[in-house]
Amino acid sequence: MYLYSGAGRLGPADIKRNVSPEEGLYQVVLAASSAFEIATSDCSQRFAGQLRAAGLPFTDAMQTVGTHHWYYWAKELPRMWKAIEPSL
Repeated sequence: MYLYSGAGRLGPADIKRNVSPEEGLYQVVLAASSAFEIATSDCSQRFAGQLRAAGLPFTDAMQTVGTHHWYYWAKELPRMWKAIEPSL
């Protein structure tokens, strides 16, 4: 199992992020992206605690920064693939 999430705190990719008019206002997009990732991180952290308590192995890839933005996921894909490939 592979657990990944950002922390919701703005990272370098968020500061440089180009937001198109279709996405909305820059500040609103960042706030929403941050809120989504804070919720994801909280859920992932609680689940990781349950896995640890049960003695179940998993790859902990929780990050200290990052919002709900494809940049962070794309950056993590090679590491994720190495972790899950043997199980496929």
